[in-house]
Amino acid sequence: MVKAIVFGHIKPDETSRFCRGALITDDDGIAEFNTIYPGYYYGVPIHIHMKAHVAGVNLLTTQANLPEEVNQRVMGTSPYNQPRPIARTTEGTGFPIMQVQERGERLLATLDLSVPV
Repeated sequence: MVKAIVFGHIKPDETSRFCRGALITDDDGIAEFNTIYPGYYYGVPIHIHMKAHVAGVNLLTTQANLPEEVNQRVMGTSPYNQPRPIARTTEGTGFPIMQVQERGERLLATLDLSVPV
């Protein structure tokens, strides 16, 4: 069981589209969470941001991209297939790409992160 920590922040105007949280890893160093598939904005591929804190110190701030073949499938479904005023960027940025596998009607994305301690 992963415990969530809630930090004080300004509440979003649109709670169904604001995905942010903090998790404590289990004894194996694993944190799991459910989320919607991220959308996109100008200049970067579809990705998820993350930070790693140890003893209250931020040791890593990074992001991981989702595989383009999965992005294409998801972007073809509602509500992602609605017209947008910007084009989606598909080119890599040097950040790692998550591994994605299907689990029934859901997708499971995984990424191994390590931080110096």
